Amino acid sequence: MKLQLIGLIFGALWTGQSLAQQLTLKADAPAQYQVKTGDTLWDIAGLYLAKPWLWPELWQANPAVKNPDLIYPGDILVLRFDPNGKPVLQKSESERPLTLVVQQNSTDTDAVIKLRPRIRKQQSAAALGLLPSSVIQSFLTGHQLKAEAELQKAAYVLGATMAIKNAVSGHVLYVHGELSAKVQYGVYRQIGPVTDPQTGNELGTELTPLARLKILPAVEGQSSEVHRAELTDSRQEVRQGDWVLPLRQATALPARFTQVADQAATGQILSSASGLREFASWEVVLINLGAAHGLQSGQILPVYRRSPQVLGERPPRYSEDSDAWGRLAGALYNRVEMPFETVGQVLVLEPQAYASFVMVVDAQQPLRLGDRIGGQDAVEKHSQTAGGSGAERP
Repeated sequence: MKLQLIGLIFGALWTGQSLAQQLTLKADAPAQYQVKTGDTLWDIAGLYLAKPWLWPELWQANPAVKNPDLIYPGDILVLRFDPNGKPVLQKSESERPLTLVVQQNSTDTDAVIKLRPRIRKQQSAAALGLLPSSVIQSFLTGHQLKAEAELQKAAYVLGATMAIKNAVSGHVLYVHGELSAKVQYGVYRQIGPVTDPQTGNELGTELTPLARLKILPAVEGQSSEVHRAELTDSRQEVRQGDWVLPLRQATALPARFTQVADQAATGQILSSASGLREFASWEVVLINLGAAHGLQSGQILPVYRRSPQVLGERPPRYSEDSDAWGRLAGALYNRVEMPFETVGQVLVLEPQAYASFVMVVDAQQPLRLGDRIGGQDAVEKHSQTAGGSGAERP
């Protein structure tokens, strides 16, 4: 069964200093690994690296193998080291498991045991994905950000077969707008406008998912602008006026990941899909950086946070531990500004013009709303200039 390593990027370009600091094998990294059905690229990378996004630098195609970016269940990935001591992972054709074959000699009662390479049986299968399917599905049906002009052209819920004010799974609704039976749709409700805290500009309207829709066949007397649809997988009750939008497609997800050593623009985390102020790995969050700032799908960006402020008195203490007078005095003359430290990494999923949905793929501590995104130099520069971003904004 053929699995494709989606998005393996051979010869990824990073500086030697960056690699020396970051390409570190896990202590329990296996010398060999047999690929299994259902594996993901992230799963395998996580077996070898504490920072799975550096997988392209570890993985090396075997030049003797045709289509070296393809692997199969049963293939063996072998960990080796180059002359400089750098770890590399390769697919080995010669070190695949051997199958015991027992043959009965026709002239002798003794069994002859021979070893021979197992023959691979190829079957059609879904390609090896970048992320776990559960994580992908959560994003495909998750929050969306739409420009107001785009939203006003979208379809919306007119009503139901009965005067239902709050519809749930199983209810049949009427939807006004242009819909296609070939497209999967979801029902969304406006949370409100999203404003860039660094510029004050509106980035769009954020919408939360309520349910999925199944388009039903037309019936006699049905207008071309009104569609019948059944609610499925409802998370919240659906009401008249809620928006109907196409769900994201898996093909729109990044097929690779690359690390950005330094992002000139500086942004911050604006909101989270869960609505919480703190979150861990696999949470989808919205940031105020987008394609206009050079972001591309699949990039890994660092997340920074300034360490807690200290008042430089004797003995030193954190600002939060001082009384009101101490905090005022500290703000005036004896405050010690602490540096920014890396607290996590995010994967860019859906960059828009000036904002992007990203997924937390590494959280050394719970990430928070307001945490900074971008290169450390840009983050520090931003912190020293009121409203500065390190990059031109709308």
